[in-house]
Amino acid sequence: MKTDGGATTVLRLMISFLLVAITASGVVADQKEPVLDFQGRLVATNVRYFLGVQFGDR
Repeated sequence: MKTDGGATTVLRLMISFLLVAITASGVVADQKEPVLDFQGRLVATNVRYFLGVQFGDR
């Protein structure tokens, strides 16, 4: 099944905004707990992160 290019773009934007909201909430809430990415590295604030999405049908 082929997915719509617009739907893929919307999905990527939603995930990106979610990541920004999660990292920003940690800063606003003044939590001292570090935020780690999927490889265990510290997530820096105010830095662009690029997201790669793979679908099973490609």
